[in-house]
Amino acid sequence: MTDQKRQTPLAGGASNSNQETDGSIIDADALARKRVASLKATLALRGFAVHDTAAGGWLVARWDRSHYCPRIADLEAFLKRIGGEA
Repeated sequence: MTDQKRQTPLAGGASNSNQETDGSIIDADALARKRVASLKATLALRGFAVHDTAAGGWLVARWDRSHYCPRIADLEAFLKRIGGEA
């Protein structure tokens, strides 16, 4: 926040002390969901379907082949293996 904005009074005498951005608001779980969604989209563009499994993890399928990925790192490794960038 610029010095000018810090010094400018707010309407009704409200304080702007809570106007700073806090990156810790986004939790790790949300970031993991976002990463999985991005990996699913990238794999879909390459012709692979990614299914959530009941046991946790994901099943990546294409034609008559499938590959189980129990962790996000495994999805990233699979994408790299098929020539994509994680």
